[in-house]
Amino acid sequence: MENRYRSGEHGFESSAEGLADKVETLFNQQLETWALAKKNYQSLRQVEIRRIRFPEMEYQIQFNPSRLVSAQAKVDTKSIRERTCFLCQEHLPQEQKGIYVGKGIYGLKQDYQLLINPFPIFRKHLTIPSVVHVKQSIEGRIGDMLGLARQLPAFTLFYNGPECGASAPDHMHFQAGCKDEMPFERAWTGMRKQILCQKNDTFLYAINESINQVLVFKGKDKDWIIDRFERMLKYALDLPVSAGKSEPMMNLLCEYTDTEWTLSVFLRQRHRPIQYFEEGDNNRMISPGAVDLGGIIITPLNKDFRHTDKNQLEDILHQVIIDVSEFNELSTKLGETNYE
Repeated sequence: MENRYRSGEHGFESSAEGLADKVETLFNQQLETWALAKKNYQSLRQVEIRRIRFPEMEYQIQFNPSRLVSAQAKVDTKSIRERTCFLCQEHLPQEQKGIYVGKGIYGLKQDYQLLINPFPIFRKHLTIPSVVHVKQSIEGRIGDMLGLARQLPAFTLFYNGPECGASAPDHMHFQAGCKDEMPFERAWTGMRKQILCQKNDTFLYAINESINQVLVFKGKDKDWIIDRFERMLKYALDLPVSAGKSEPMMNLLCEYTDTEWTLSVFLRQRHRPIQYFEEGDNNRMISPGAVDLGGIIITPLNKDFRHTDKNQLEDILHQVIIDVSEFNELSTKLGETNYE
């Protein structure tokens, strides 16, 4: 089923210039006219934060009740089939407006709409769905992610895979939040890194810390990043953890600063930790996505905010992040591509 953009109903067409300014205008307009969004962005100013420090980086535990719907999202096939898609244009709230960005603009290969997220984690939080209703998949779209990041330099774009964080796995979408608010963005340059391959001043690094098994692409050569990312997808699908899957479980962060892209790939082995399904005192409604792996752990329930300690958080992260042996196997394969 296709969901085609209808001009004038929920947005206005973007030109090839000034996307960042249009986003600023959109935020101002929506916070003036959309009561739900205004309430939730105002409430964000009062969110509580705890900090848990690990040797590599600090994690922020955010108490954010507005994210309860996302944390509880049922993403099984039956539940998805029985609900309407909240990212399709015909199902958007009447108050919600957006910016249409068509293929060809900024080198995009597909059509997107930029919407403000009414249940924010960041001071400015965007959802960027495909205009067409197609399943969540990064295949063939990493160039679009890089292109959007370049046009939104104040934001970090992120992608949650269909089996590890996307609350709408049936509708392709990116999200974006204020740049440099996730601790990983600031911490990764100080972590121990291995250069797997490079082309001139563009690199692919492997970070293999105690709770951070991450691939990081950094540099100016967009085409090389796209090529090596697509190879990574192919190799990751060959890993035992990806058996039977159409896409490796992963979360992505992407930003553009000073003519360079930084694309971080968090490979996964599990969607939700066992604590999510426990009962009583052992239960933790923590459902990690890209933002959580970036260092902001979202807790919509007060009990989880108050009582999640360092040992529990470390255990949760170890459960969802790819096994070290499989990460090393993938890193070795990617390192060999430097000689092709």
